[in-house]
Amino acid sequence: MKRSVAVAAALLCLTSCGKTVTSSEPDRDITAAAPISVSAADSYEESKEDRESSSSEGSSEGYPSSFSLDINEPDAPQITNVSLEVYGPTGVSSIENVFGRDVLSSGTVGLVGCPISVELEGKNATLTFTVDPDALGDIPFTNLIVLKSGGGKSFDSIQFKPEKDNTISCLIDESDTYMLVDAYQWWSCWGGDVSGMEHETGFTVGEDFDFRITLPEGVAPSGVSDYWHDEYNGQHKMMSKQLMHQNQSEDADLRAELYAWRYPNEEDGCDDPSPLMSFDDKVNEISSLTSDYFTIEAAETWELDEERKGFAVVFHFPGEPDRGIDEQTNINAYYEYSEDTYILYTLSFFGHDRDKIEECIKSAKSFSYINI
Repeated sequence: MKRSVAVAAALLCLTSCGKTVTSSEPDRDITAAAPISVSAADSYEESKEDRESSSSEGSSEGYPSSFSLDINEPDAPQITNVSLEVYGPTGVSSIENVFGRDVLSSGTVGLVGCPISVELEGKNATLTFTVDPDALGDIPFTNLIVLKSGGGKSFDSIQFKPEKDNTISCLIDESDTYMLVDAYQWWSCWGGDVSGMEHETGFTVGEDFDFRITLPEGVAPSGVSDYWHDEYNGQHKMMSKQLMHQNQSEDADLRAELYAWRYPNEEDGCDDPSPLMSFDDKVNEISSLTSDYFTIEAAETWELDEERKGFAVVFHFPGEPDRGIDEQTNINAYYEYSEDTYILYTLSFFGHDRDKIEECIKSAKSFSYINI
């Protein structure tokens, strides 16, 4: 069994005891089908023709009822319009943006744009999402799939086809909540095979902190804590909030974590709090660390923006083979946020591969704040 150096957690703030947000609903079944293949796309066309033909025979008008919803959601700008065509005799059908109100769907892993609630009277309908390609960032359009929430009990992918003009259409036959997701993030979170998918080069976290970072290939982000908790940072306590963890096994080749760290104030009621330290002093403190367990191989400071700096440092733990402690490399990046808060990004792997170190440093230096 591989063992990491225990002192790393205490000296470098690499661990967190915080809880991540999970659904409180019991027996929640998470299932999904694979993204559509070429044969499935052909099947979509055949199904659509059959539906239009059969519903026209039963419809006095012989044409679909159409609904359209323009969407302007600043916190989820990727979808700009959703339309619904219902074939055959219908009652009252509707489409509604439920972003932020349907909590379960709004928190779906890899969500792209807003979840859409569809009330459908009639069994033959086509739902079409219009996507703003500029708002996708680095998520490939080909990674998008359609999910339905199953009333909050199961998430299933449904048959769909990318159309021209940045639209995605799917055939639906029941009322439910439908959404677009990035298949790479979705399948990575639930342990699916993503080897054949394009890997998006960025990841954005909202909440209290709004930033963008390019993750190394194979790192699957998941989980955000919704509260601050206190824990030891060296000899004193600080407040920590988890922004991202990697939802992979302990044997993953590369592990990544993102935290916000804040110096406690009186309202936190934190015993033995860490004294407030400027970011420059923090950098100097880390750069001067010495230990029999590790060496600092490289350190670099750069400008994030006009007011903030970034700092990255490479720690090499040679390990102790006789005691079963493997060689390990840690890359820690610190990003200045405010007078009392900074963000910590950690990457670690067993061994000392130079190419992997360069990849991690490149990822660390890709960090940037958004709208601040």
